[in-house]
Amino acid sequence: MPDKNSLDSEAFEKAEKCGLVFSDDKKILLKCKDLGITPEIVIPQGVTIIGEKAFFGCGSLSSVKIPDSVTTIGEEAFCHCEVLSNVTIPPNVTVIGKRAFEGVWQISSDNPKFPVDRFGVLFDAENQTLLQAPWKLSGSYSVPDGIAAIGEEAFFNCHELTEIHLPDSVTDIGKDAFFFCKSLTDINIPPHVVTIGEHAFSNCDKLAVIHIPTKVASIGPGAFPHSGKITSDNRIFPVDPSGILFDLKHRKILYVPWDLTGHYSIPAGITTIEKSSFYGCKKLTGVTIPDSVTTIGIGAFERCESLISAIIPDSVTSIGDFAFYGCKNLTRVKISHQVAVIGEEVFCDCSSLSSVDIPDGVTEIGVRSFCGCPKLTRVTIPDSVTSIRKNAFIGSGCEAQVKQRYSHLFK
Repeated sequence: MPDKNSLDSEAFEKAEKCGLVFSDDKKILLKCKDLGITPEIVIPQGVTIIGEKAFFGCGSLSSVKIPDSVTTIGEEAFCHCEVLSNVTIPPNVTVIGKRAFEGVWQISSDNPKFPVDRFGVLFDAENQTLLQAPWKLSGSYSVPDGIAAIGEEAFFNCHELTEIHLPDSVTDIGKDAFFFCKSLTDINIPPHVVTIGEHAFSNCDKLAVIHIPTKVASIGPGAFPHSGKITSDNRIFPVDPSGILFDLKHRKILYVPWDLTGHYSIPAGITTIEKSSFYGCKKLTGVTIPDSVTTIGIGAFERCESLISAIIPDSVTSIGDFAFYGCKNLTRVKISHQVAVIGEEVFCDCSSLSSVDIPDGVTEIGVRSFCGCPKLTRVTIPDSVTSIRKNAFIGSGCEAQVKQRYSHLFK
């Protein structure tokens, strides 16, 4: 009869033939090198760690046997294994990384620390956190009483979820928690919530109203869909008559509804136009930026297709990537003299832009900064510029001229 070691060797040999890669001591399952993996996998006894992204995107994987020796399942270990319906969390697992089972069809658990309810929703009982809901979750769902946190990307991409009930025990809603729940029409933010993470409700375009309760102390950029209405009882996060949400503690403008029309003057004292804050405001024709503003965030005015001019005051020291991307009617731009870098695709696809004076002090023109600007025939580049990045002017009316005159600056 073969001894235990030979049996283990046979199990690892079989697993390696299925495309699994292990560390030298066989304790860590590093990855599956063949995404066309056989539908059923048995991980050998002795493995203690399933590594980060080990099975990421294994689209044909339907069944995995995880041995009792496993104590850690790494971040995104089974992420996007969309037909995986037979996998059980064994009793000795103590750590499950973020998004470990995102997109998995169905999981079960023999582990009291990580229970799974009848809907297939995974919890961390010790930390009172809802970790992951299956994409197939549909209709109405009530989070159990006692849960304190909705984890990062917990309900990400639950397209058929229409209604969610959060208990009063919830204090934290994580980053991307409900991202792209495109059928979600109703949610209550409980009175004790303190934190709402970045993009928490982004792309939930059927949410009509979201109310911010008084105890909220932190709201991440892009937390809310631009299609809905925000209301607030919170002194830190007030909403003005136009429906625009502010963070007064950090002097930021956070959110602007899509139906904002005409010209808007940002109040004096605001220092930051947050990431994606005006994204997709297609009826916005003009904006006045006060000289208190120092930062324009990533994608701040992206796809404001009716915006005609952008006068960026000299108080601004940073303009984020994609800040004015796709502003198709933008004809006039004045860039702050305090900006050192014009970032990636900042004015890309501004198809009406005809001339730009880049101020002295700018040292770098970023990747695709002015790409897709066919009417841009005049651009002034100062001596301070030391670097023009790849495809900065591709598809613009001055592409050939800039390449010929400033060829020594392209990197």
